[in-house]
Amino acid sequence: MKFIKKFIVSAVCLVSMCGCEMRTDIIPQYNLSNSQTEQEYAEISAETVCQGMQEQLSVENFDAYFDMRIDSEMIKDGVALFKNKNPDFFWLNGYTIVTDNKSTKIKFNILNNYSPDEIRTMHDELIAAADNITALAQNYESSYEKILFVHDYIINNTDYDFAGADSGQNGIWGTSYGCIVNGHAVCQGYSEAFLMIMNNLGIECGVCAGDSDRGRHAWNYVCLDGKYYWLDITWDDPESDENEEGNLEHKYFLIDDEMLFRTRTLDENQIFIPKCNSLDDNYFVRNNCFMDYYSADETGEKMLEYAENHEISIMFPSYGAYSEAVYSLFEDGDIWSALSYVGEFSEIKYSTDDIMYVITITF
Repeated sequence: MKFIKKFIVSAVCLVSMCGCEMRTDIIPQYNLSNSQTEQEYAEISAETVCQGMQEQLSVENFDAYFDMRIDSEMIKDGVALFKNKNPDFFWLNGYTIVTDNKSTKIKFNILNNYSPDEIRTMHDELIAAADNITALAQNYESSYEKILFVHDYIINNTDYDFAGADSGQNGIWGTSYGCIVNGHAVCQGYSEAFLMIMNNLGIECGVCAGDSDRGRHAWNYVCLDGKYYWLDITWDDPESDENEEGNLEHKYFLIDDEMLFRTRTLDENQIFIPKCNSLDDNYFVRNNCFMDYYSADETGEKMLEYAENHEISIMFPSYGAYSEAVYSLFEDGDIWSALSYVGEFSEIKYSTDDIMYVITITF
């Protein structure tokens, strides 16, 4: 640490995560002089820090000043809250804390060293893109339909940026701008873009992060009709997995805690962790493609319902019910009984998902 006029300067690093590159702030550590103690920190909330940042940060001002000494943990929470409310501030790339006994200054680093003029132009582009998507979503009546539209729109108009994910660096691909302006993003970019549009629509939403089966990862939660649900837009985009191909999916659209935590753990230091214990608005439940137990006849009836699509995906609540369906349909030959409901078909293909307990049948 370098001391200048009794100020403590603490640099904040950024870490690039494996798998899905994600920007994450590391908590700065203070060195205290003999005259400084923990009791000197002001009693202040993350909301107050966030509000101070709201009032001071702009495309030309990258610093936030407080006439008090604030604990680094509270600053970290305030910054996280600010980012959750302002995903359009894509240029913020870590920060440095400068403090003494009477004041605290948060000085933000700027992604790619963009100039204020560049930031202003890019910010205008981002706002215009988000407003356009928001206007399209407003054509739908229910919040469910709006959430579904934005989920599908982002997937259909974004390419997963493998080069960015493998670069080991922070980049525009990890931002809302990278997602909905450039059309190239990693999980953080998908999540922040979705958050930005949900904020526009007035739908409660947030970004959470943790370790997943594919490495470090970020995803969203939303509140719909008073109930919280998880959704992972990145993993519903087959392009995000080099081993997968095909159209967009909805396996991670409005799922509950049990489904989410099959594949990941949450970081403990989240601003808010919702309790997601409902499947009322899950995609498969809403579309009559959720089966509590396996039945050949019920499978046939659902295939008939989706005969015009020539494809159906069915989700099961447990591995037991799912594995019974896989064995009965494709080992015991129940698929031919189910297909009798459909009538004529040219060929049959199927795929299985042992994690989300989904069977997809093309016929």
